Amino acid sequence: MKKIFLSSILLFFIVFSIKAQDIIRLKTGEELKVSIIKVSDKEIEYKKLDNLDGPVYAVSKNQVASLDFAKTEENSNNQFGNVNNSANPNNTQQQAIDFSPLLNALKQQQEQLNKQSLQIMNNISTLTENWIAHDTAYQNSLKRQSDLIQLQQQQIQQQINQISKNVSELSNSLLTQNKSKEKWLPKPVGLGVDLAGVLGKTDASGSYQTYSQAVILLSLTPDPNFRFETEFAAFLFSNDEDFYYFSVGLLGMWQKGNANFYTGVKILRIMNYQITTLNPTIGGEYVFGNHFSIGSEIGFPFAMDKNDEIGIVFGFNRLIFRFYL
Repeated sequence: MKKIFLSSILLFFIVFSIKAQDIIRLKTGEELKVSIIKVSDKEIEYKKLDNLDGPVYAVSKNQVASLDFAKTEENSNNQFGNVNNSANPNNTQQQAIDFSPLLNALKQQQEQLNKQSLQIMNNISTLTENWIAHDTAYQNSLKRQSDLIQLQQQQIQQQINQISKNVSELSNSLLTQNKSKEKWLPKPVGLGVDLAGVLGKTDASGSYQTYSQAVILLSLTPDPNFRFETEFAAFLFSNDEDFYYFSVGLLGMWQKGNANFYTGVKILRIMNYQITTLNPTIGGEYVFGNHFSIGSEIGFPFAMDKNDEIGIVFGFNRLIFRFYL
């Protein structure tokens, strides 16, 4: 392969050296290395050196600064009077070249390459013999390294499995905690009872009387933020001034965790006294077991009797236990 490459280079230089090379220097400073064919009064005709069998090109004399012909020192120096209308005869002349020294040099290089090739083959043979001699030890070393790598891979896989297990357990723990922190969603229907007595202020004596009551609450919750609640109650005072009432309440609600807060208005009708009260109410409850709650509620009733007289009759503070269906 190297012999063919060197021969190709040699032929290239031989052909290139045989070609006559003329130079056209333009006024722009550009030099054209060509083979001039003809010089006329107005233009210069030439062929490109790399395509002498190709087309003939022409350049105007007005664009040319000087001409240099191959194998001659003749130069126009912007004057073309001394240049004939035909090409310089030196342009086509070829001189005999002695290639003997070059061939001898190539022959010597070929001999050196042959020696180097032989030396390389000997080195390869020696390396092959050494490799075969040490093949058993090498194979055993590879096997030990392979066994060690497999052991390390098994250990790494065990660690990965343990990490995956820990991550799974942690994720489950976080999910459980998040579920426990989710706010309680009110149930649609609830039943409640008032567990506490209330101090009532009578208009006649201005004293406070305790009472026992039977209060039943029915809660309807169509939306987590709205509650409709009714009450049925019998109040039994210590001074025998008992009364019975029925109420309807509209309450707005909001939740945080297991706590539910509400506020709104309850309209209460004391049936045996024909008194109607408007009760601004605020309260809260804590839900446990998802179906039970205990909470407190306070209200400030404004009463209107049958004579349309308005006044604050009594306040109430409750302890309410509810069960949600």
